[in-house]
Amino acid sequence: MSSFANPEAERVLLASALEYSEAYHQAVALGLSAADFVEDGNRSIFQAMAELGEAGNPVNYESVISALVAGRKAEQFTAVLSDLTNPLHVARKNVEWHVQQLKEKSRRRRLKLACERAILAVEDPTETTDACFGYLSDSLLEIETGFQSGEAQRVNDFMPQLLQDLEHRSKVKGLVGLPTGISQVDEFTTGVRMGELWVLGALSGRGKSALGAQIALANATTGTAAVIFSLEMTRDELGGRFLSNESRVPASKIRNPRWMRNEDWAAMVNCVSHMENWPLYVDDAPSLTIGALTARARLYIRRHGVKLIVVDYLRLVQAPGKELRERLGNATDALRQLAKSEKVAVVALSQLRRPEGGINSRPTMLDLKESGDIEAHAHVVLLIYMPIESDAPTGRDEILIGKNRHGPMGSIEVTFSRERLKFLPRESRTEEEPQWAAS
Repeated sequence: MSSFANPEAERVLLASALEYSEAYHQAVALGLSAADFVEDGNRSIFQAMAELGEAGNPVNYESVISALVAGRKAEQFTAVLSDLTNPLHVARKNVEWHVQQLKEKSRRRRLKLACERAILAVEDPTETTDACFGYLSDSLLEIETGFQSGEAQRVNDFMPQLLQDLEHRSKVKGLVGLPTGISQVDEFTTGVRMGELWVLGALSGRGKSALGAQIALANATTGTAAVIFSLEMTRDELGGRFLSNESRVPASKIRNPRWMRNEDWAAMVNCVSHMENWPLYVDDAPSLTIGALTARARLYIRRHGVKLIVVDYLRLVQAPGKELRERLGNATDALRQLAKSEKVAVVALSQLRRPEGGINSRPTMLDLKESGDIEAHAHVVLLIYMPIESDAPTGRDEILIGKNRHGPMGSIEVTFSRERLKFLPRESRTEEEPQWAAS
């Protein structure tokens, strides 16, 4: 097999993508592009698929044929397309492996090209040695990071659209971003906006997972698709939290269902029947690299239209780096890039270090583990303050806005309901009945 090409893997990927659109979206989520194909016909076919996908059109054999006909390229690729209809080429379950094969060959080709260009520069007496080093180092960095250069835009190309967007936002009633499930937090921050990374920090057992789930539920109940990457809890544990949060059946009864009454069972059945219509997804893989997590997230964005991603929690995500600070920084930066590139909202949970003044000390940004890196990448940081007296919660809980890149900071008084596993406004300690419960 050639060190620089794998024609069989190219055919398998294209055949699979034409047969199953899901295979195409998975390949794109894993970073595959037309440039990763060696054979001209395969490259052109995948480029046609990519243009269809980016335009929001279906990606299948018929749509690709139509696109090639429109571009007067159908006759040129008739033989290639005919070969791709062979069912022996379809490998729906091995898409990730085939993508890795093509990406590896692509990187090797680009490395060879970079070395050849560097040699030409070295042999050119008009080039300085420093310039030769620069050519090579830039090429290697581009290959390693998978960077794809794009053209810079002049301000007059995007500023008129920005004004239109601002005018549209000024006329929108309600939140600009996605809700958090806590009205005062929404008022301070205008909600979790598309392209933003939020970080929720708390001591162990002080409600960070509950707040992450509350934010996801607040969006799913209104039809906004959300996914929770639950590296700490199983989907069943998280499902129990959903029930206590939404059905109003106490968490203690869900943990020990022997105490359930008939009305509790009825409330939960009613709740589950409404949850079936909520676009809420749970990925409870116990261990994920940051690369695998972002690839899965991109797949869910394309497959389910996900707009909100909750990661529970940062320290359990495997990321490159020798020290914890470096690993957490790389993970947080990758989530920031995910939010920006995919135009989605990302909420990452982080554990606070034990404060020097004791567990009842008010948390600060310095209490974020390795806070320098996490704070730098986050648009908004919420810190949960939950004081305890005589080993019991006081109910005088607060959510501190430790960072708000585009708005005010401050403290919001709440009460954490341990039976609902939900943060409620402190002044009322109650909330309106959900719309589905009245039906």
